[in-house]
Amino acid sequence: MHAVIHTRTVSGLADDAHTVAALAWSAADGEHRSQLFIRPGASCEARYAAGLDAFEMALALCETNDDTVMLHINDHGLRANIDMVLDAFPHIHLAHGTRGNLLALLETAMHRIDEHTHVAAAVHHERLERARIERAQALAELPELVIATDASKATHRRGAGIAYATADGRYRQEFLSGVRHISVGELLAIEAAVADFPGRRLHILTDSRDAMQAIGVEWEPRWRVTGETATLGARIRALMSGRDVRISWVKGHSGHELNEIADRLAVAARRHHESKVPAASRRSVADNIVAPLRAAHVQAAA
Repeated sequence: MHAVIHTRTVSGLADDAHTVAALAWSAADGEHRSQLFIRPGASCEARYAAGLDAFEMALALCETNDDTVMLHINDHGLRANIDMVLDAFPHIHLAHGTRGNLLALLETAMHRIDEHTHVAAAVHHERLERARIERAQALAELPELVIATDASKATHRRGAGIAYATADGRYRQEFLSGVRHISVGELLAIEAAVADFPGRRLHILTDSRDAMQAIGVEWEPRWRVTGETATLGARIRALMSGRDVRISWVKGHSGHELNEIADRLAVAARRHHESKVPAASRRSVADNIVAPLRAAHVQAAA
């Protein structure tokens, strides 16, 4: 009898990486048979264990058929270990090459693992897609998240502080040194808000009519959108595509609480950068700015 043990690690499936050993042998009727042995993980131990499982079945076939087997093992470590104790298995003869029937059996073993890999990949992708749909459904059931965005830029200086604040007190602020125009900063703040909450229903509040026009939100055109603002507007539209995201204008510095907090965060980001304020102090100031939002959210949830 001829037989082949072919071992392969199946990875690229997140936490589903595993090792497969395929035993292929020629049955008494001349047909090729095969069996898979799977061990979790991609370690050398998993590879060795799967190969030993296949070898154990090869021994059982020898005993059942009262026959000797010419066995080819592709894994060098497993073959070397078995070769050292080969005297304990008089029915096993190791082949160090594949020709004729052994080559055909090797192709059978490899094909069987290929089939398993394709099925495993399909199951994995199906599980990922199901999880994605479940996440999207869960996000769709959440209430609309209101986010105010703003930017702050000093006159005649490059760079701008950008920020957003959510109604429940989450925030983001940073200083972007390459910004030359305030409208670019406003757009970057909106982009950050849309990008940071993928799949969530959003209501973005901005006090920049120029940003709204660049994005293409309905507003009476006041100027032609070109250059960097046009590029950013297109990027934001792409992020919004297929999502429930609306953008509204609010008048700046008019007492709108969320807009005022976003403004304070953006101003703080710029001033802290200019004054080289330590990161810990920046976070402390920002936390204090959004503290009223967080307190109101906790009280509403109680």
